[in-house]
Amino acid sequence: EGPIPNLKAFHEASFDALRNNKGLCGNATGLMACVPSFLANHGHRKSTKLIILVVLPLFGGLLLLFILVGSFLAFYKKTPTIKSEPREEQHGDIFTILGFNGRILHDGIIEATEDFSSIYCIGSGGYGTVYKAALPIGQVVAVKKLHQSEDSMLNNNLKAFESEISALLEIRHRNIVQMYGFCSHPKHSFLVYEFLERGSLKMVLSNNEQAK
Repeated sequence: EGPIPNLKAFHEASFDALRNNKGLCGNATGLMACVPSFLANHGHRKSTKLIILVVLPLFGGLLLLFILVGSFLAFYKKTPTIKSEPREEQHGDIFTILGFNGRILHDGIIEATEDFSSIYCIGSGGYGTVYKAALPIGQVVAVKKLHQSEDSMLNNNLKAFESEISALLEIRHRNIVQMYGFCSHPKHSFLVYEFLERGSLKMVLSNNEQAK
């Protein structure tokens, strides 16, 4: 294999004597010419350079992809998952009442008063109209539906109103009617109080027997 030795005997040898040597080259008759060593080395370097040019960008692209995926996964794990729980405020309906489901109580009051029908009205004042509502749970409450102007003020200052209501809900006094809660709705707003069988303070004071 390779070029034949530079000896006279090899150069004058017949092709039959040399043909069984694999890859033999030289100037002898029947043999292929040898490629100069500098050309062979140049071809090898060219092939190596081509392989490098193909492999390096491919490897760099894969490496960059792995870095991006790893960074995304690490960021996703560190970011806390915030579970948004539905709140009544998001649906434009805020109802707070002690010990009960607000949505059910709201619907119960609307049903019990037949959407605030006048037949359930037991009083009216400067800030609202009071209705008697017999709830499906068996409790009777007094519902004060605020007038439109008061309703608008409530919606504009809802947080302050909630703070005041929360304070009122904590008050326990035998001479103060207990407040159960309130509702703020785009259609109407109302307060929910304990229902007193003897009526309002005005009615009691106007009756000499009850005022004793």
